[in-house]
Amino acid sequence: MSNIEISKKFDGLSSLGINDINSLPINAITFARRNNEKLVYCNHPEQIKKGHFGEDKKFLNRVVVEKGKQTQLYASYEFKPVDSNNKIAVRVYNPNSITVSVGLTKIGYNCSNNYDVACEAWKQYNKSSTNTRISIGAKQSAWLITKNAPSTFVELLALMEANAQVVVAVYACKNVNNVPAETTCIERTEEDDDTYSGWSENYSLHATETLQASVLLAANKKSIFYWLANPTITNKNKNESIPIYLVQNGEEVSFENGGNIGHYGVIYHFAMTLKNNTNKTVKFKGYILSNNKSLCAGIQSGSNADGYFLGSEGAGVGANKMRWNFYESKALKPNEVLMPEFNYSVLI
Repeated sequence: MSNIEISKKFDGLSSLGINDINSLPINAITFARRNNEKLVYCNHPEQIKKGHFGEDKKFLNRVVVEKGKQTQLYASYEFKPVDSNNKIAVRVYNPNSITVSVGLTKIGYNCSNNYDVACEAWKQYNKSSTNTRISIGAKQSAWLITKNAPSTFVELLALMEANAQVVVAVYACKNVNNVPAETTCIERTEEDDDTYSGWSENYSLHATETLQASVLLAANKKSIFYWLANPTITNKNKNESIPIYLVQNGEEVSFENGGNIGHYGVIYHFAMTLKNNTNKTVKFKGYILSNNKSLCAGIQSGSNADGYFLGSEGAGVGANKMRWNFYESKALKPNEVLMPEFNYSVLI
């Protein structure tokens, strides 16, 4: 197995040569879910307003995490109004009669006024390695994460675990010391029907694929596209659907028949076998393709990680770029094989 170096080669709109992204040939791919993982997803309310703060006895999300469960926390919010004293904070409660140890092993955080806020959080998260550990006494709570949020948009990714069952709660607040022990969930309204807070199991999906050079070089092929998390494609893999169990009303929402679940923190892991089964030297290239509007995407392999907001509404390097050439293999001789691995996620 080998990791990949992530390149920064982009194609603009005019050079893409594809007018309708829905007309691309789509390949089916089968994913398997990894066990013993939990995703705490926090996106309700999407806009944090007056009355939504911890000081007002409100939490953004609260989830029970079982012993030994590797837990990724994903939080995405917009503050209205913006205030230099705003904070995003994560509190852990120990319901047990013994002291519990809680560890934070990875974290990425970004707060800005740009929509590409997720890219920096993704890069930090995948490149980070921390060993923050706190001990929480019986029936006590402690703050595991406190981040300043002086700008409009915030994005948080964190990986944690505990040696016993704990309760993890996420808050917007001004001062963690003023958040009471007893808080309740923010009620849903019609205007935030498409935002959710809750949790899901097995958010990491894995696939193994073998790509033959002879297939890619065929006159009618040239390339292979995988369309992820798009329910309008009839051959969409059902394993892509990961139900979100909502905090609000205890409702289960499945995106089996709708919704871009990539937006909900799903990570796709690819273990690729690239085989040159021809009699000439070839290279393999990997691309991320934006839709006609925009796509915020991240790639990670080993200690290498990068993310960009592509498309007509993109920001930074990816603005007005539709295609990101994130990987190019070395020149493979006949019968030579490479086995790169990488993770892909839709970040917005």
